[in-house]
Amino acid sequence: AQRNCGRRERSSQKVLIVLKWGGELSYTGYLDAIDLGKKMRNERYDEHDCLSLYSSYRHDVKTYASDEGRCIKTAAAFLKGFLSIEGELAPIISSMVMADSKAQ
Repeated sequence: AQRNCGRRERSSQKVLIVLKWGGELSYTGYLDAIDLGKKMRNERYDEHDCLSLYSSYRHDVKTYASDEGRCIKTAAAFLKGFLSIEGELAPIISSMVMADSKAQ
């Protein structure tokens, strides 16, 4: 380390900065949540059981998430992978994800 005006200067090879940006689900996070849902489905159910579960109970399935947008989108992406749902997250959120401020 060198001194410069009473301060130490340090050189770094790498710097990792982790910031929380509320409400924004990254594309990588979206894909990871879908993948986690698929993995859980494949570990717990065979393909027929899971699809019949979705078709039978799709109006009754509720998933709870905190009321932060990123958490709600993550829950919907997980369900998309778990239940093999095609399409956008908005319909999944409106029909299957319950936002709860106490779920934090």
